[in-house]
Amino acid sequence: MVHACLLVFFILFQLKLPLSAEEETRYHPNCQPFHCGKLGEIHFPFTNASRSHCGFLMVDGCDKDTQKIQLEREGRWYEF
Repeated sequence: MVHACLLVFFILFQLKLPLSAEEETRYHPNCQPFHCGKLGEIHFPFTNASRSHCGFLMVDGCDKDTQKIQLEREGRWYEF
């Protein structure tokens, strides 16, 4: 019985992922991935100051040698 429940959960979880990505694209058409220094191309849930409505993990210094991330609004900055 436990195996059947896990199988159903796994199948439902796999089906939900494409819908979430589809909804994200539909509701945020201006939130395309962006290049950020050594991190390369990043996307939701990451964002930067010019696109703060596109995510909740703020990155800064994409044009510098060291990038920083803020894990909560008005929180502490951490260097990569």
